[in-house]
Parts: sequence; C-alpha cells; structure tokens
Amino acid sequence: MQKNRVRVARSLVAAVLVCAPLALAACNTVSGVGKDIEETSDNTKKVFTPKSSSSAQPKTGSSNDTTQVRK
Repeated sequence: MQKNRVRVARSLVAAVLVCAPLALAACNTVSGVGKDIEETSDNTKKVFTPKSSSSAQPKTGSSNDTTQVRK
C-alpha cells in the first residue's frame, strides 16, 4: 500500500514538473489571445450592425408593415 502512494506521489511531481514550464510559456500568449477574441467580437458586431442607421428601421412584428426599406 505504501509503495502505491510513493508511486502516485512521484507521478504527480513528474506531471507538475512537465506542465509547469508549459503553463509559464503560455503566459506570454494570453494577451495575444485576448486581442484576437476582442477583434473577433468587433468584427462580429460589424456584421450584425446595420451599415447606415437612417435606412434601417426595426420591425414592429406586424405582417403588414410596409415602412421597412427594401433593397
């Protein structure tokens, strides 16, 4: 039983020693990922935002609404 605990402890220490440098190296890329996510968000907003607010009118839900400009 004691040998199993020692084996598990050694495995955990080995895993931490392998993963720690990888985690520290990833710290440099976190700001880059944040910038990419922000840019993606901005581009998505541009796609779903009307290009000119004067021609875009919200729908009222009525099927007979003819005030909306169609192109």
